[in-house]
Amino acid sequence: MVVSDDALEAWASVCESVLLGLPEGVCLIERTSALPGDRADYRYLWANGAAADHSGVAGAVGRTLREVVPEDEADEWCAVYDEVWLRHGRLRFTKALTSRGRVQELTAFTAGPPGRPVLAVVFRDVTDEVLSRALRSTREREVNEIASALQHAILSPTTALPDGVAARYRPAVDSAPGGHPLLVCGDFHDVVGLPGERCALVVGDVTGKGLRAATVMGQLRSAARALVLEDRGPAHVLAALDRFAELVDGAHMTTIVCAVVHTPTGELVHASAGHLPVVVAGAGEGYRLLDGPQGPPLACVPGVARGEGTARLRPGETLLLYTDGLVERRDHPIDDGIAQVGRGLAALAGLAPEEVADRLLELIPPALPADDTALVVYRHR
Repeated sequence: MVVSDDALEAWASVCESVLLGLPEGVCLIERTSALPGDRADYRYLWANGAAADHSGVAGAVGRTLREVVPEDEADEWCAVYDEVWLRHGRLRFTKALTSRGRVQELTAFTAGPPGRPVLAVVFRDVTDEVLSRALRSTREREVNEIASALQHAILSPTTALPDGVAARYRPAVDSAPGGHPLLVCGDFHDVVGLPGERCALVVGDVTGKGLRAATVMGQLRSAARALVLEDRGPAHVLAALDRFAELVDGAHMTTIVCAVVHTPTGELVHASAGHLPVVVAGAGEGYRLLDGPQGPPLACVPGVARGEGTARLRPGETLLLYTDGLVERRDHPIDDGIAQVGRGLAALAGLAPEEVADRLLELIPPALPADDTALVVYRHR
């Protein structure tokens, strides 16, 4: 297909009209020397009206970069443009123009006929987008700080627990670029002393993250503690929590395990609502998972009957209740994670409960994607 010179000239005029009408700034520049070793400078060949508004440089066409901006700023711009010119490539970057109080996203790429490469530079004002992201990040950080304070206020102090018991909470770690270092979610633990030398251990996991999950967690944990103190057994606690969770927005699908141990004998009664199995380990004896009825998460099946399992701990054995942040990983099945925790608990069974809790969190890094972890360790003497 042969295109006449008149047609080409007409199309060039149309393209120029389009570029002139764009809200983005567009300019064409060329390097003043084709030798890479020469000191870089760039001459403005053409610019639309918006280019001056975006860059803050008016009347630049026919002049060089070093003639219209300060020397140190020119060095910075020339280094960026050289990266594109020397590689005949494309580069997108963001630059704050402090003199104008605006943030520009620039895209530079090679254009022009063979033998005379020029750079096309497109300016787009992204100030509002940057401010919006910063504001959203600040709000998320503030909400997470409130949730973190709420979580720490609700969870019992881990230094005032009965002998032989340790409890830990590890917030989620967000490793994504721009993410928050700590994310509070809905995991919780509780330890409640009961008459007759008995101790109730509770661990739960509310779905979701942030302030909402922390608020739901606080309501469920308070309700669970009140029900434990009624002293009617773990199955009663879960059955009553089913009814309570139906009334609390965001409490559905919460998993929870409750165990009551008679500390002199090691006799144990436990019940689970969709939660991970309790792990028991002894020094040099490996580990085992407690058997028992495994019901659904809270408020999922109306009227479900909650059952209980029983077990007996041998002297020196260690009991572990935990949430999925300790065992669930994207790159391997959850059963492998439980086995890893079981082996770790068995290897640490000779240490004091406080040390066991700390070492488990050290040995097993935080989950990715980010998830929090709650755990309770009990050592039967």
